[in-house]
Amino acid sequence: MFRLIGIPVRTLDDWENERRTPPEWTERLVINEIKRLNKIKMEEKEMKNNEMVKYLVHNEALTVTDVTVFDTLEEANKEAEMLWDHLTYSEKKDKDNRVYVLDVRSSDLLEDAIDEDGNIDWAANSGGGYVDGRFDSDDLEV
Repeated sequence: MFRLIGIPVRTLDDWENERRTPPEWTERLVINEIKRLNKIKMEEKEMKNNEMVKYLVHNEALTVTDVTVFDTLEEANKEAEMLWDHLTYSEKKDKDNRVYVLDVRSSDLLEDAIDEDGNIDWAANSGGGYVDGRFDSDDLEV
């Protein structure tokens, strides 16, 4: 734990062997940091247990792939259809201009998808695509 909060090993050793006494404020800081780290860990465990799901709209029709996150499949499908409808006929014919919805579960998230403040980057995932009824421009006839 001391490594996570940045306490040098020698300092910790001095404290434990009573060669030095930490200031009172240090104890409060360490306790608060331990509580914060525990809260993040508990939220990560809870999220994995609850198996949260988000719906990502991938728009590969842009020069850089754009990903937008939605809470419901309906919202994501609407957005994907709107993006697809705004493409020209020739853009739709180009198979590199794919627009699709991907459902991602919390268990699909990569280790670094959750930052130290508990914010989630749903685009940092290892897969998805479990739900039927997702919009995918590859399924359309152009």
